[in-house]
Amino acid sequence: SRNGIPGNDWFADHVHPTIAGYQRVADEVADESVRLKIVQPQPEWLERKRQRFAEHLDSLPPNYLIEGQRRLRSLMLWAEGRAAKERPNKSP
Repeated sequence: SRNGIPGNDWFADHVHPTIAGYQRVADEVADESVRLKIVQPQPEWLERKRQRFAEHLDSLPPNYLIEGQRRLRSLMLWAEGRAAKERPNKSP
């Protein structure tokens, strides 16, 4: 990210990383675990990681990203105070 501060390039909304962002977090945790000698990676671990990332993306339903964008638009409207407000049902 520019200036080292994550922005829209790494976050899908106000708190959740993009898929690439989650993958980056996983990579950083793995790298630190190796550095601290908590784990010892096997020779093929990079290829297995790439396969797992690809399998995960392939497992998502076709509308996953579209639905996420719809929810984000609703959240942004709510945050701006422009979301449709539901009125409670009034009993007669």
